[in-house]
Amino acid sequence: MGSEGSRLLDIVLDGVDIATGSPTPYPAQIAGSPNWEILDNALAPTFAMRTYYDLSGYQVNDLTALIQGVQIQEGFAPYGNLPFQIVDIISTDYIDNDTLVAAYTYDALPGDLPGFNDSTYDMMQIIYGSIRTYDTNTNLANPLANVGLAGAATWGTGTATAGDKLYITRVVYTSDVGAPSTVANIPPSNYVTGAFITKEPDLEYIMRLKRSYEYLDNN
Repeated sequence: MGSEGSRLLDIVLDGVDIATGSPTPYPAQIAGSPNWEILDNALAPTFAMRTYYDLSGYQVNDLTALIQGVQIQEGFAPYGNLPFQIVDIISTDYIDNDTLVAAYTYDALPGDLPGFNDSTYDMMQIIYGSIRTYDTNTNLANPLANVGLAGAATWGTGTATAGDKLYITRVVYTSDVGAPSTVANIPPSNYVTGAFITKEPDLEYIMRLKRSYEYLDNN
């Protein structure tokens, strides 16, 4: 793992079935994977799953990963009858639960997602981010699968990293779920990231490590 050259990083995240509006437990329950967690079990719950790329074999050899592109593949198209948003983030630092809950996207005055102005995370910490909104589509007849993709956006800097990990975070934000028997089915996903592993000049490498530790201290 310590050699230079082009590499493909990939890791698979579990899917999850979300059921809300049920009396026990109320308002949310999840099935399909023990790796997902409920971050905020209010009337509009927030869910998350985390993992990471292990770059320790490169770091021990003082190598830098230059990110060349990100692709997120899914086992099926997300569906359900509950409006929701899927947020995918690859970052140089761990993103804590408070930040993810504070960025809840269905508020009238939502907090900013990691990297933007009201977040405690700098955009240089966000290698890749995407958000997709799934909303009710009256043209879809199936009452258990009547949401469709309504919009999408991406952000991030694709910055290089000399750290020992790249953190992967998938978040699902749901809209108000007062009605019973609302569901969202989130597919398994495969995060594929292209990287070029290289030996930087000593000064550049040291400054990159310094910035990584400064970001870690600030968060």
